[in-house]
Amino acid sequence: MLKQNSDSIFMEISCSLNLCNIRYISTHTQQQFVISILYSQQPQAISNKLMSQYWTAIAQLMLLPLCSALFTLYTLPKFLPLLLQKNLGGFDLNKPREHQTEKTPEAAGIVLLISFCIFSAPLNSHLRVSLISAGLLGFVDNVLDLKWRWKIIIPLFQLIELGMYHIGLGCIELELPFMNLKLSYLSPFLVIIYSIISQNLVNIYAGINGLEIGQSIVAQVFLFTYVTIRDGFSSILSLNLDFAILTALFVSGSFVLYQYNKYPAKAFVGDVYTYFAGSCYVASAVSGRAVVLSIFLYFMQIINCGASLPQLLKIVPCPRHRLLELRKDGKLYGQKCNWNNINQFSLKVFRRGLFEYQLFNYLMIIQIFVSLIVVFVALYV
Repeated sequence: MLKQNSDSIFMEISCSLNLCNIRYISTHTQQQFVISILYSQQPQAISNKLMSQYWTAIAQLMLLPLCSALFTLYTLPKFLPLLLQKNLGGFDLNKPREHQTEKTPEAAGIVLLISFCIFSAPLNSHLRVSLISAGLLGFVDNVLDLKWRWKIIIPLFQLIELGMYHIGLGCIELELPFMNLKLSYLSPFLVIIYSIISQNLVNIYAGINGLEIGQSIVAQVFLFTYVTIRDGFSSILSLNLDFAILTALFVSGSFVLYQYNKYPAKAFVGDVYTYFAGSCYVASAVSGRAVVLSIFLYFMQIINCGASLPQLLKIVPCPRHRLLELRKDGKLYGQKCNWNNINQFSLKVFRRGLFEYQLFNYLMIIQIFVSLIVVFVALYV
């Protein structure tokens, strides 16, 4: 009972002072800190501090994503011709070649990365460094077409900052049936590995207009929904503003970018976006203390990866783009010799051709429906 009262007092004081980094401090130090605050602060002063910090957090959460979206909206049309000038573009292989008079700009996700660099100043420095470096690696991959081994080796060092950020949050506790695994020593390394996997999961679950952005927004929104319901919005503003700002910045910028990437695409997002999106998702899961749930919200990506393993491991031939079959009726059909990804498999299940936008809508509906089930089970079962 005494411990519960102490914890509640600590939460109240830390909320009132917006102690965003208090979770990095040991329990004993936390108790000493609370005692010192109780003796040094008057109730009115604490209340005033609470209101001031609360409205500051609200302002940041509203203005930063808005500015990021406006910056992306204004800058993106100006960047697309520059990308084509540097030969960063290609033809849309899911559309008739004769209908395409010029190449579609690629690596448009660099604009979102620039926007993030500008408007993410309030975030923890470890988070910023790891996410920006992930996006830069994706841009380098777009330009130099890195081999797969470098896409795995380089992030091992590049994402050390994310592991350092995680160290202060304590261990991950995997609450599995009949066991409670505490991975306090391995967890920073596991977070880095998870981020590398996440980058590549987003990267290979692609192939139709809007899919990279759509899947990322859906996963990020449901992760935010879960953490908000679990912890409460006021608690997030007071104790986990990094999580809220990171999610808002990513979703707002991605929504603008989606307007250019949706069917018919005026721009391709490139590896710069998929690497950045995958790392943002893991960073949000870490800061929101929802790493285990985030894995289940990535079920579509995991299924696609599992189906793709025979090709990725070169057990069966792996074409570079793993294309769907475009027929004269304008619809996409699965190729019988290439069922090793979820897009091909979906078309086989439907047993008929689909227009590209129809396939995108079906995949998003499936992801949203299962994500609803995952979040509901995690919260209420």
